Amino acid sequence: MSTQLMVLLLRPLMSSRLQWWKMPLRRALMPSASRYATPRLWCQLSRLQPQRELKLSCSTLLVTFIATDNYEAGRLGGKALGEALGGEGKVCLLGSQETVPSNVARCEGARDYIEENFPNMEVVDIQYCDGDMEKALTISNDWITAIPDLAGIFSNNDFSTIAAANIIEERGRVGEIVHVGFDATETNVVYLESGTTTAIVTQDPSDIGYQSVVSAVKALEGESLPENIGTNIVVVTKDNLNDADIRAILGF
Repeated sequence: MSTQLMVLLLRPLMSSRLQWWKMPLRRALMPSASRYATPRLWCQLSRLQPQRELKLSCSTLLVTFIATDNYEAGRLGGKALGEALGGEGKVCLLGSQETVPSNVARCEGARDYIEENFPNMEVVDIQYCDGDMEKALTISNDWITAIPDLAGIFSNNDFSTIAAANIIEERGRVGEIVHVGFDATETNVVYLESGTTTAIVTQDPSDIGYQSVVSAVKALEGESLPENIGTNIVVVTKDNLNDADIRAILGF
C-alpha cells in the first residue's frame, strides 16, 4: 500500500513569499522519497483573518505547532533597542493588533527585556494601530510631538515599521531617535540601509517550512514531537545585511 504525506501550510498574510518555502520543502521531502511509494506534498495557503478561528475536523490530529516564538522575538527587539541606546532613554512600542496574541507577545517581550535589563530606560507608552497604516503614522507622529526627548521606537510588524521610519524621517529625527523594526521586507531594508532604522527583527520562513515538513515525516514514522517547535529568529542590521545566511533568509 502506498503512503501519501499530506501537509497543510498556512501563510496568513504574505502569500507572495511562498517561493521562500519551496527549496526547504523539497529539501525536507527528499529523504522520504526512498521510503514511501508515492511521496507527495499537499500545500494550501489560507489567507485567514487574525480573528477567524481555524477549525480542525475530528479526524485531524494536531501533533505539533511550529511557529516563531513571538515573545522571544519581542525580547530580541527590546535588546537591540536597549543596546543601540546604551541602556538609557525613553522609548515607545508600536504594535499592530491588540486582539492578536502573537502581536501582543512581541510588545510584551520587548517591554519585559527592557525593564529587566536596562534600569535607566523607560517604556513610556505602548499603543496598537489596529492594522491601520494611517493610525500607525499618527501614533508615531504624536509620540514625537508629545515626548520631545523620545529616544527610541520599537515597531512590531512590517507596516508599523514603515510608518515609524517614515515619520522619523519626515520629522527630521534620523540619528536622534533609534528605531528597531520587525519583518525585513524590501521596503524596510531600505530604511535600514539609509540609517533611519537601526535593526530589524525578522522571522525565517525557510526554517518554518523546513521544520514543518521534517516534523510531518517524523510524525508519520511514529516519532513523538514536542507540543511547540520554535523557529529561527534573526536581528538584521546594516553590518550583517549582506552576510550570505541573512540574504538567504531575506530571499532578495
